[in-house]
Amino acid sequence: MRAYFQTHLIPVVIAGHLLAGCTARSPSDSTWEVLLPAVPPRVSPDLAGVNTELYILKQTHEPLFRKDDGQSFQSRILTKWSRTVDSTSFTFCPNTSLVFDPQRAFSAKVLRGHLDVVTRRFDATYTLAEDGGCITVGFRQGRKHYLDFLSLYENAPSMRTDVPNVEVGLGPFQVQSLAPEKIVLVRKKRVSEGYNEVVLHFYRGPGDPNLGNKRIVDFNRIPTADLPAWVAADYQSFSNTLLKSFNLIINHPDRSVRAAVYGCMDVDRLRRAYFPSQVEFHDIKSILPVGVPGALAGKPAQSCAMPKRPQGERRPLVFVNWRTDNDRQLQEFVEDFTRRTGIPVEIKKITLSALVDVVFKRPHPYQLMVIALDAVRPDHSAFLDYIIKKDGLIDFDLPQAKVLYGRMEREDDAAKRTALVSGITSDISREAAVLPLFQDVRRFYYPKEIRNFVIGKGFLEYPEIGELRL
Repeated sequence: MRAYFQTHLIPVVIAGHLLAGCTARSPSDSTWEVLLPAVPPRVSPDLAGVNTELYILKQTHEPLFRKDDGQSFQSRILTKWSRTVDSTSFTFCPNTSLVFDPQRAFSAKVLRGHLDVVTRRFDATYTLAEDGGCITVGFRQGRKHYLDFLSLYENAPSMRTDVPNVEVGLGPFQVQSLAPEKIVLVRKKRVSEGYNEVVLHFYRGPGDPNLGNKRIVDFNRIPTADLPAWVAADYQSFSNTLLKSFNLIINHPDRSVRAAVYGCMDVDRLRRAYFPSQVEFHDIKSILPVGVPGALAGKPAQSCAMPKRPQGERRPLVFVNWRTDNDRQLQEFVEDFTRRTGIPVEIKKITLSALVDVVFKRPHPYQLMVIALDAVRPDHSAFLDYIIKKDGLIDFDLPQAKVLYGRMEREDDAAKRTALVSGITSDISREAAVLPLFQDVRRFYYPKEIRNFVIGKGFLEYPEIGELRL
């Protein structure tokens, strides 16, 4: 899951006097600079569920496997690998020429330790054996999805460093510095025709001076409406329907209250209030965006019924708002909702960085929150993990969905997995835990000087900077 907290679509006009002071970008500059709506508090695969963290991990870490074409598995960090026909045994041989950093090499011992940790999360019945510098993982029954599991960035090999809050992986870059306002990555082995440094700046909103900084390569993490005019004019652009669903998390222990919110929240009005500058919304019936097996186009079924609230229970629902451009629209929306339903709602402003710190910890400081869940490929777990599991976005459990989720994880037949997924999303809807709002479509902009620009593989949203050539 990518928990995506966008600061999308803040209406602003970049004045001529701001652009007049732009910093020019040299064609030979080998530094990739990007604006991020939030700078993660640490760099670790543990936070791969946060989209800004994944952006960094794409540069610093490398999972055991890739599935770039959606079908075939490849590895950049194994010299060879194999599996039995029944998928009960997998053998992996590490490329020992790779290093995490000059003090830490990739070895069979390191790989065994890594597999011991991550495989325990996949199937506790596994066995490990080492022979000739290779590691073999065994299971009691076939586990066809094990390689899919190992291809997630959450499960990429990683080692702690002496620098607080920084882990190092097997990607081409490593963290040089980590600060609240900026993160700097440097390439482990410099190249002559590519990017050797990545600078990630915290985006401060419409008045940020970096909007006039022509050294910035990637503006795609900030609101579309905040893009400087010169970006649209000078960069090549691509429109893409993303595997990303925006949803309203309804985090209340009383199911009747959740059901009232789920049934009475006008989806059209809510999404236009929360994203006032967004023009296009693609309807979805569940938490899954179209393109993920089991997803359906259309709006969720809603029925507005008022809950019987206990006498004297008038505490408002806390609706956290991490955006900066929608205060008036959202306030008008919740006031109308309260008039219609009698359910009081209080809007609480919160920064993206502050929200990242608390969003995966119970108890949560909200009852209502808009969030986007996304994936680089059609992966069910990316959208369901943090709704079903205890370290997720809500403070209550969904026992039926959890049982179905466990069965889905163990199921190898694609049709049966999709049927189980449909059962999970139906239970999430019945429990009124998540109200789907829309699937995202965005136009991406990148410099024309990039020679080997490739569309696909999640590149548009999560570019692998180490592969690009100038």
